[in-house]
Amino acid sequence: MEENKEIVREENNNNLDNTKTTNNTAFDIIFGILSFILPPLGYVLYLVWKVKKPKASKVCGWCALASCLFYIVLAFILILVLKPGLK
Repeated sequence: MEENKEIVREENNNNLDNTKTTNNTAFDIIFGILSFILPPLGYVLYLVWKVKKPKASKVCGWCALASCLFYIVLAFILILVLKPGLK
C-alpha cells in the first residue's frame, strides 16, 4: 500500500515539474520576443535575472544582442539602397 502511494506521489511530482517547464518555456519565449523588439529591455532583464533566472536571463540577453545586430545590418542596407536616390 505504501509503495502505491509513493508511486502516485512521484507521478504527481513529475507532472508538476512538466508544468513548470512548460510555463518557463512560454515565459522565455514571451520575454525573448520583447527583448528582440526592445533591446534595452532585454539588457536590463539580462542583468536583473542573471542570478535568479539564469535561463530566462540568457534568452533575453541573446535576443537583445541579435536584435542590435539585426538593426545595424538593416540600417546599412537602407543606407546603401537610399543613398543612390539622394544624388
